[in-house]
Amino acid sequence: MKSTRSPLGLFSMISVFLIGSGAVVDCPCHPRSLQARSGPDGSQTANREGFDVGITPPDAEIFRKFLHGRILFAVASLVALTAGIRLLANEDIPLWVHSAGGTSPSDELHSTAIAVGPDGSTYVAGRLRGTARLGDTHLIATNRSIVFVAKLTRSGQWAWAREECSSTDGVVECHGIAVNSSNYIFLVGRYRKDARVGDSWLRGRSEYDSAFIVRLSPDGTPSGVYGLTGESIDNPARATIRQVWVDGSDAVYVAGALTSRARFGNTLIEGGLSSGFVARLDMGSEWKWVLTISGDGISSCQGLAGDSSGLYVTGTFQGQNRFGNVTHIATNQAAFVAGLSKSGEFLWTTTLTASTNAGSMAVTPDRAGGAWIAGYFNGTVTPSTDSNLQHAGGFVARLKAGGDLAWIRQVGSAGSLPGSLSLSAEGDCYLAGQLFTPQATGPLGLTMPPDWEGYAAGYLAKLSGGGELLWAINAGTTTGEFPPLASRGALTAFAGSL
Repeated sequence: MKSTRSPLGLFSMISVFLIGSGAVVDCPCHPRSLQARSGPDGSQTANREGFDVGITPPDAEIFRKFLHGRILFAVASLVALTAGIRLLANEDIPLWVHSAGGTSPSDELHSTAIAVGPDGSTYVAGRLRGTARLGDTHLIATNRSIVFVAKLTRSGQWAWAREECSSTDGVVECHGIAVNSSNYIFLVGRYRKDARVGDSWLRGRSEYDSAFIVRLSPDGTPSGVYGLTGESIDNPARATIRQVWVDGSDAVYVAGALTSRARFGNTLIEGGLSSGFVARLDMGSEWKWVLTISGDGISSCQGLAGDSSGLYVTGTFQGQNRFGNVTHIATNQAAFVAGLSKSGEFLWTTTLTASTNAGSMAVTPDRAGGAWIAGYFNGTVTPSTDSNLQHAGGFVARLKAGGDLAWIRQVGSAGSLPGSLSLSAEGDCYLAGQLFTPQATGPLGLTMPPDWEGYAAGYLAKLSGGGELLWAINAGTTTGEFPPLASRGALTAFAGSL
């Protein structure tokens, strides 16, 4: 990457969309064919063959350019809400667009995680270096890095934005966010050296990552801070948390990886070279259990989700690894997805290997008791239900209840990588990812905009419940983080950086 600055030479931006139930697009070119026109009252309507999108100026033009992947305006945030979006003829789309953000081209504002609350509010987490304005809130992070969280109401209005974590001479990043039934918010991520959360300090190591879990009250005020630091004198000791999920009883589950060993409360867990783990804690911050992938190999948990029946975790492994009572061996890096009980037991494990390497980045359950995963592969894939898989690229796969592979679909060529996915209330899949090279093609032939060479370009796509690609659009640029997605009920939220 050349820089974290926008390739368009403008201000650093974040973008957030909240999509309502029933999102359908009838052809891949459809979003990119919108044309804005003015109405007698000064409002603008984007129209294609009889369907209208009613929005007010100047937001129609901003939104149209975003769908092209080319936002040409010098503000640092775009926020859009679509309630009950149906891109079908003669159906209106209520759409609200708000802009806010950075104050100079040197400001770095990036979204890294997103969640939808029980009342339909959207919570966006990210990192900032410099200054930014989100709604009426002005955040200042001069000569330091901060993690921020912003809340938007169901109608797309800024409710609040707060600095949650900061580091002056270290690193602090948020990887995941979740909201429970009482609107308490949970952040997970990594820090290096020392990090400040409210009036509390997390002490870490300057050379290795430590992990944090932060609980926020409904107004965004920190109400609990928990650190996870590797313990070793002679060997590298790292602890990372990649994802968090909260169930209906407000139990909190986290997933990540350990190098060497780490202490969960009074329990010391050995991590070896690298061991993926899933752990549960309650609102009182007590660790209930920790489950690790053990053995002589290496592993890492990248994605975590759940439903009323249990948990789903996905990630990568190599060598000999034990998933509960079952051992899996992979000569090269491979992908796995596992079903877990909420008491911390492996129920089943499915692996996906490729002749060179493979990995899985995200998982989400479906209403049939199965799960969807998104990841990447390089080489011949085993198992596979699709003889048309190319040599390398991204994939989306669905597993049946119990872990058997239902199907796998390729989404993009080498140089493209899906990183987050969620399911709509109708069972369709939203997928977000990156294009790393100008030669890479994403879903439905998406390519990187020509003047973005040297950057990673984001994309957003939609698949049917059977894995058929419905549409795909360029969606800004990325700086290492995947554009995050989240769904709750009939709402799906998407965030990206520009």
